[in-house]
Amino acid sequence: MGSVNTLIRTKRGWAGWNTDGAGALDALAKYTVIAGQHIVILGAGGTARAIAYESIKRGASVFIANRTKEKAQELASLFSCQAGGIEDIPSVYDIIILCSPKIPSNLCSEQLLPGTLAMDVVYVPKETPFLQLAKSRGCRLVYGEEMFVQQAEQQRRLWTLP
Repeated sequence: MGSVNTLIRTKRGWAGWNTDGAGALDALAKYTVIAGQHIVILGAGGTARAIAYESIKRGASVFIANRTKEKAQELASLFSCQAGGIEDIPSVYDIIILCSPKIPSNLCSEQLLPGTLAMDVVYVPKETPFLQLAKSRGCRLVYGEEMFVQQAEQQRRLWTLP
């Protein structure tokens, strides 16, 4: 993944894992089956990378949207998925995940589809400006703290490996 948030000392030295993707997808899986879903990821950094990887691993199709279209395309090329700028977000999707500290300035509220799942990976404040906007558009919300709890569960499992 290129980033680590969990370290474990093994007999052969240190080993690292990233629990961002599994934490996010485990949180989403409480609301829907992931396989077959169309997921839009807003952002193209480390968290977006982990979530894209895990989404595809679980059978979802992914579109990565970023302010810088080239960065989105670069990330998408790693996973053979679709990408574009914020203005290129598909007109139909099931889940949208903000993987950036703030809402992209060129995201139009009309791009948030009523009834879809909207998740923000930020967990403080609980109801971020992105989730407030999504709520106003009739989206179902998945809070960042749900991802955080699932990440902790992933880390607990890793730390207690035999």
